[in-house]
Amino acid sequence: MPLDGAYITFRYALNLSQGAGYVYNPGERVQGTTTPVFTLILAGMAALFGAEHLPVLSFGIAIAADILNVWLFYRIARRVLQSNGLAFAAALVSCSSRCASMWLPAGWKRPCSSCLFWPCTTAVWRGA
Repeated sequence: MPLDGAYITFRYALNLSQGAGYVYNPGERVQGTTTPVFTLILAGMAALFGAEHLPVLSFGIAIAADILNVWLFYRIARRVLQSNGLAFAAALVSCSSRCASMWLPAGWKRPCSSCLFWPCTTAVWRGA
């Protein structure tokens, strides 16, 4: 599975955390990462914990986001299905899907963006 996108983001975060700016190569201002907000978060984490830990930090954030996704999915499913048991089963299926397990090792993007999906879904469903 290609992980090159993650390492592009790590390079931007590394350079930003070391004062070189939001760049892939110092001196060349080109936007090349697809996750600018996550890059800023990782840059802050790299400054706090060390740039050598970027892959582990990214993976940790992805796991935390996946846990939050399952919890949010459960809450929405419980409201829609009117059953704790069915909602739990639906949440279990959602976190054990092939898609979820396939993309978790790639890190960050899917779980973090999914965390934004659930509140938007809830707002639309409530008619906000």
